[in-house]
Amino acid sequence: MTQKPLFSLSLAFVLMMPVIVKANDWHQSKNDVGVSVATKVTDNLYYQESNPQSSFSSVLQLGYDRVALFEGFGIHIPFELTQKNYFSESSLNHFDYKFTPALNIFLSEQSDITFKANAYQAQKIKGEENAEFLPEFADYVDEQAHSAALNLGLGRAPEKQYLNIEIATKQYQQAFEDLTLSQTESKVISARYGHKISEDSYALADGTYKDEQRDDLTSSLVELGFGLYTRLGGSHQFNIVVGYFERTGDTASDGYYWLLSDKWRLSDELELTFLSEQHSEVSLSQQSLTQLTTENDISLQYQLSNAHYIRLSLAQIDQTFDQSDGFHKRQVASFDWQWRPYEGFDVDTSLALERIDTSLLDKHVTQQSAQVAMEYLW
Repeated sequence: MTQKPLFSLSLAFVLMMPVIVKANDWHQSKNDVGVSVATKVTDNLYYQESNPQSSFSSVLQLGYDRVALFEGFGIHIPFELTQKNYFSESSLNHFDYKFTPALNIFLSEQSDITFKANAYQAQKIKGEENAEFLPEFADYVDEQAHSAALNLGLGRAPEKQYLNIEIATKQYQQAFEDLTLSQTESKVISARYGHKISEDSYALADGTYKDEQRDDLTSSLVELGFGLYTRLGGSHQFNIVVGYFERTGDTASDGYYWLLSDKWRLSDELELTFLSEQHSEVSLSQQSLTQLTTENDISLQYQLSNAHYIRLSLAQIDQTFDQSDGFHKRQVASFDWQWRPYEGFDVDTSLALERIDTSLLDKHVTQQSAQVAMEYLW
């Protein structure tokens, strides 16, 4: 629950895992309350080439995560409240929230249906992820996102095969003070089919259709891919889907997309994870309606003892804009040390270095940050 200086990689990994793994979320009730406090020092807060500005900030976060199981259905009620204060930039002080409830109905031992919703509000400082392309007068942007989805899972504990179908609608808005900078909407239908080919392996088929709109411009996306999921000896999990996409509408493009994860348990203490993803998406830059985004991440986690973990991570995100030669590249290196003096209490120290190269403003900038966070969960 503590706020990290790096991008969250867990969502991409969850989306790439078969339905049989995901279903475990509904097998055990949960009622967790957590609170965390953090302090962070940042050099070059706004990713400037000249006259970089340093800042000192604090974060207070409260969270609640409840899974209640009943006869034939389950309810998931998680939410987070975050207050962030900047000691030298009081205009950046803000309050964020995230609420993602879900209702899961168990149709049978092999099938279920899930209704999911999302309400989210956050502030991003100029240059951060999703705030790379702000106009000169805006030092930050307020994000608001709402979504609803219906997911049908057939074969939650499959002997031979499973099918997962999701229908979703999503709305996203960026605003600075009272000025709306960008609005996007999308309607999504996606499906994944897995067929068991050995004791620990599945052949995969993946398909997606998106009807997307940014402001007054529209674009449709079709993806079709195939892949493989396998576990080798219980210590190696490999998952890959590779496919072809085509865009039509106010902008047209085509190419290849992929989702890949490779997780190695090298020993009882050492774990190596590699994630790679490429996909076409609607851009927040006014230079282009759509863009091709490629992300590669590698991390090494080592358990020093029962109470101490260290993690090294490298990430690179490339965005190339359709119908132009523009690009935006972000590189991140981080070090995390987590200390758990007793159950339920964590102390997390993080160091991060980011480098941004962009053709939009013809600049190459770096940012350094250090954060210490304490979290208690009960």
